[in-house]
Amino acid sequence: MEKIKLSEVAFTNAPSSIIGLTADQNVAQVTVDSLSKVEYTALTSGTDKMRYTQLRYSTSSGAGSRILLFVPISGLTDKIDAAGVLGSLYVLRAGVGYSPMMAKADIVLFRSASYLIKDMNVTGGWGGGNNLVDFKLGHCRYNGELYLAIKFNTEFSITTCFQGFYTSDCVFRNVIEEDVTDWTEL
Repeated sequence: MEKIKLSEVAFTNAPSSIIGLTADQNVAQVTVDSLSKVEYTALTSGTDKMRYTQLRYSTSSGAGSRILLFVPISGLTDKIDAAGVLGSLYVLRAGVGYSPMMAKADIVLFRSASYLIKDMNVTGGWGGGNNLVDFKLGHCRYNGELYLAIKFNTEFSITTCFQGFYTSDCVFRNVIEEDVTDWTEL
């Protein structure tokens, strides 16, 4: 067997296969192309804006009522397809000294120039001293721009995790209510 130096081997940034365990604990080599991807770009979208993610994570800090900005919607026209999200949002808060919150909300929130699609179903939730989870879909202005958003019934810092489809212009930014103007519940 001939020895070679690693510096003489050409590496690419994309491996062609990996070795792992199957469900029945057998060793198997799998091509990377056959694995499910974390990020997905839809080829059928008119403007190629749709994405899929298994985890879109964001945190908040500071005191004040919480709002998660999804996507800016200023300037949407009939020539640009919808902006928004379709998926599950997980909201987590835990720690010493305040009440924990755990909730899962299934959300559809899309906007185009001519119509709005909205729906939310909190499928599981527990939180706060009153044990109520009460989220509201809406829109508001942040730094002068109009956003689709969701308001949470907590003033404590939270972590949000999104799983599902979203348009590429989504920001998933946590802000406090005093930093937004013109909150309107949808």
